[in-house]
Amino acid sequence: MTRLLSALALSALVAGVVPAAPVPEVPADPTKDREGNPLPKGATARLGSMMYRGPMSGLTFSADGKRLLARDETNRLFVYDADTGKPLPTNTAQPPELDRFVKAGGRVTSVVTADRVVWLAQAPFRLPFPSEVVVCGLDGKVLSRFDVEGQVSFNPEVFRDGFGGAAVSGDGRYLATLVGGDQPAVVAHDLATGGRLLSRPLDKKDGPSVALSRDGGTLFVKRTGGPIRRFGLPGGKELPPLEGTDHEVWQAQASPGGKWVVTGKFRTRTEVGGKVEDKDVTHLEVRAGDTGRLVGKLEVGGRAQHVAFVGPDALVVSAERPRPPGMPLTALSRWNLSDLKREWEAPGTGLRVAAAPDGKTFAAAAYLQAVIHDAGTGKPRAPTPGHTRGVEWVGFSPDGRAVSTAGGGEVITWGTGGELKRRVSVPELNAVTTVFLGGPPAGDHLVGPGFAEDERRTPVVVGWDREKAAVGWRLPVADPPSGWVVSWAASPDGRRVLTARPGPAGQEVVTVRDGPTGEKVSEWSYPRGRLPTPNPPPRALSGDGRVLAVLTDETVLVRDAATGKEEGRVDLVPGKPRAASGPSIDLAASRDGSRVAVLDRGVAVVYDVKSGKPVGQHTFPDPWPGHLTFSPDGTSMAVRYTRGSLRGQTLFVWEPGKGPAGLRALGAGAGSGVLCAAFSPDGKSLAVGYSDGTALVWDLTAK
Repeated sequence: MTRLLSALALSALVAGVVPAAPVPEVPADPTKDREGNPLPKGATARLGSMMYRGPMSGLTFSADGKRLLARDETNRLFVYDADTGKPLPTNTAQPPELDRFVKAGGRVTSVVTADRVVWLAQAPFRLPFPSEVVVCGLDGKVLSRFDVEGQVSFNPEVFRDGFGGAAVSGDGRYLATLVGGDQPAVVAHDLATGGRLLSRPLDKKDGPSVALSRDGGTLFVKRTGGPIRRFGLPGGKELPPLEGTDHEVWQAQASPGGKWVVTGKFRTRTEVGGKVEDKDVTHLEVRAGDTGRLVGKLEVGGRAQHVAFVGPDALVVSAERPRPPGMPLTALSRWNLSDLKREWEAPGTGLRVAAAPDGKTFAAAAYLQAVIHDAGTGKPRAPTPGHTRGVEWVGFSPDGRAVSTAGGGEVITWGTGGELKRRVSVPELNAVTTVFLGGPPAGDHLVGPGFAEDERRTPVVVGWDREKAAVGWRLPVADPPSGWVVSWAASPDGRRVLTARPGPAGQEVVTVRDGPTGEKVSEWSYPRGRLPTPNPPPRALSGDGRVLAVLTDETVLVRDAATGKEEGRVDLVPGKPRAASGPSIDLAASRDGSRVAVLDRGVAVVYDVKSGKPVGQHTFPDPWPGHLTFSPDGTSMAVRYTRGSLRGQTLFVWEPGKGPAGLRALGAGAGSGVLCAAFSPDGKSLAVGYSDGTALVWDLTAK
């Protein structure tokens, strides 16, 4: 949903919150956060925790259970102390032996197991050399290296947790691959020696894929022409197939020792009256390991995402339950497979699960953070200290003594020293990819985007009633004739909603409504300019909600937000920026509407609305920043990058008119992209939300 850019304050006082667990006092050290981790120079506090913090594309415990291991899509390995969550040093860079694959246009990826990292390099079809496997210890030392014959089909997202063209057992002992060509086959290797354990021919029509149990004892081969085949490792003996399975199964796991096999599907496809229908599957199937026959189902109440055995007969399941119009609800549960009964259910802290070797604990990982749970009760060993997704919104309270952050369906209020004060779950506001707007201390609502509970899932603006801790109202924001999603913004009191949509004769229509009642307060229009439809012209609401600035061609129009009356216009500097440049352009208005700023293709220009003259201009190097935020007094700006960083600098504070001396870079460390930024009321501090799920408070008075 396209949104109007604004810098509206989110209330730090949210009703219906659950008090946070007491945070132990830590001796003040201006160079460290409350957990003792170093702060970047110039930062005064970290909002959120670095415990178990990092991308969680893969997740497993070390063989001794003392470390938690994870990786990301770029093959970086993250190692944490399993008891404290503190990151540990690691040396797992890509082995130089695989550089030739990268230079030749091949593909290199990795998977982390209990005590090693397995690297698989795929050779392009045009090259004469085969694919190669390199196995390294967690210290980076090469343990084994061998070739894999044929063209290996490989998908890193399902390398460990589902069916794909290759699989590695969770204990790091075995590798299974599919070999293409005139005679396709499934091949299993011993990763310690590279020796071949098994080679079985397959039918080319089957479209096969493979998976390995976490203990390495069972190799599964899925095919379109029949039930899933099984082979025992290391011997290679074929076991009875899994009765009644088909190509829609996406995951299969065997219990330690092979007594049970659990399979899961995301959805089934059926034909009713000549019409094909997809239906979500909300159960797992349990089969006897010795016969492959179905013994029962586990009704988990949603789409089962991942499973982990915490004992010979005990299974932990993470499931995702749709809850429109808000975010899906994640649930964790433990099942006894002997009687197919659920032993406990707990709120989910992540979709990916991994069991410790002793089965007493397990880790549940969301996108950016893992939480350790007691396997006997399902309870977290410690509260989640922050967001499990990126921080999508950040704002100071009016008195500047607290900061609120939003992301992943939660709003968290922090002290400016980093202490967690309160948190509230707001799943109805769909905070996964969008931003919260509105809500000063006296306001009745937080305002954010969501979807209506109808067949078309009509986009709506949702008002969250703080007193009732529930959705108070929903206002559709789709243009009825076209069904297009329109852009919108909320006034500072959280009650007025402005929507904009394309109108007749090249006009853009702005409608002002009362959110709780849906009644139209006013409506006005302005010329769209030459920007091609359906892209909306850039717009920005001033921080006080009084004026709306819009960019049409090479002019910024400043209008009264309630009536549309023109209060000023600014003719842009010739050449750059131009509205026709597309989505790279950004527009910002100062809090009182006296200044506007335009950013396009790396060129930022600030204008005085009354005189129409520029007061400052700066050209940023490529890659270009994408967003601007004014300080409360309008004399400085936060200029941020949304995707990664520029040479380690993720945000600039710029004072127009001061030349090079007016530009200051704020770095957050490696790999963190800025998602949002907000100045304190006095303009002396800047809160910045990052893609790693944390936020930092920066002191702008420090030299």
